[in-house]
Amino acid sequence: MAPHLIQNFKGYHASIFGSQSSLTDTLESALARIGLGSVKTYDADAITDADFDSFNPQRDVLFVDSDIEFVAALSKSTNLSAPPAPIIGLVGIGTPGRLKGLLNIGCTAFLGKPVHDAAVYSALFLGINQFQARHEMEWRIEDQERRRRGRRWVIKAVVALMQQSAITDDEAYAKLRQDSMRMRMNLETYCEQFVMDSAPAPRPLDGEQLIGMCPATDAKRASS
Repeated sequence: MAPHLIQNFKGYHASIFGSQSSLTDTLESALARIGLGSVKTYDADAITDADFDSFNPQRDVLFVDSDIEFVAALSKSTNLSAPPAPIIGLVGIGTPGRLKGLLNIGCTAFLGKPVHDAAVYSALFLGINQFQARHEMEWRIEDQERRRRGRRWVIKAVVALMQQSAITDDEAYAKLRQDSMRMRMNLETYCEQFVMDSAPAPRPLDGEQLIGMCPATDAKRASS
């Protein structure tokens, strides 16, 4: 299923980290005309202290100037976590190092400098929708990996149910699937619970076994 495309950006909040007031003023005016809920402008150095985790991926968008020295430093980073929000890079004469820095923080679109009003909406559209598509893909990959790991529980549950109810593998699978839907659980999690609940309880030890485990009894037998 194709992801839902976001075309109306009313209610979004933009944060601009720029190195030139003329750049940020033009961008701020253009975003306000598009209808964003709020636009905040920060000094270039403020990005080093920004709390990226506070951004809402469904409501925030960041504009980051590639001329900020912080971006150049990011080109040397290999283990940086991308902020959880769409990022649009503001690029003039792009050098490979600065472009790499923008990519390292998860930039999903670029906007050329000087900023032209007609280009702002396109960059916003691409940046936000590409960010959403990327996270949708990451979620799908994680879900598929979780399901792959859970397949062994499905196999165990099918075998256990076949033995318990004397039914075929298709019938066992269909019943497990139906029961998991009724319990509003995904199939793999339900099968894991089913197998754990079906595991036989350990049998209590009888008297002879308990006597055999007693060290004093073993010593007495050895002496005799």
